[in-house]
Amino acid sequence: LIISTVFTGLEGLPLYLLTRKYFTELTGSMLVGLIGLLLVGYAAFSFFARKNEEKKELTVRRLILAGIAQGFAVLPGVSRSGSVQGALILSGIEPRKAVRLSFIAGLPMIILAIVAFAFTDGFGGLNVFDVIIGIVVSFVASLATMKTVTRLAEKVKFHYFSLALGIV
Repeated sequence: LIISTVFTGLEGLPLYLLTRKYFTELTGSMLVGLIGLLLVGYAAFSFFARKNEEKKELTVRRLILAGIAQGFAVLPGVSRSGSVQGALILSGIEPRKAVRLSFIAGLPMIILAIVAFAFTDGFGGLNVFDVIIGIVVSFVASLATMKTVTRLAEKVKFHYFSLALGIV
């Protein structure tokens, strides 16, 4: 968890600062389209790739990869959990484990993002009580989502799931 968080921060913070300065609505829309194409490409790659049934262990290298993948989530339209799950699955981690790890890896980043926003931009006129309620509701929704996505990862081949998301 510490390893992936460090690498997310090393990549994500500079990338975030660049996107705040240089991204417009048009470049954000183009990026979302590019991500859709990448998901379709990933689905094709995953579908046609040679299947290796041997599931691999979580290593420092895979944790670094997960952290780097998570860092790209500062870009508009990039799913934090989806990028982490995709990176872990492509590296040989079983989908169910990848889903769990992506949600766990997100906890410190979400907390750090909230703290960073509080210092840089404030809470946009919201009072602290509203922010805390939002965080609690978001946490409960994340737990329900994690359970649902974990079940989905067990039942649906990941390349079909990626293809559906890429088309949307």
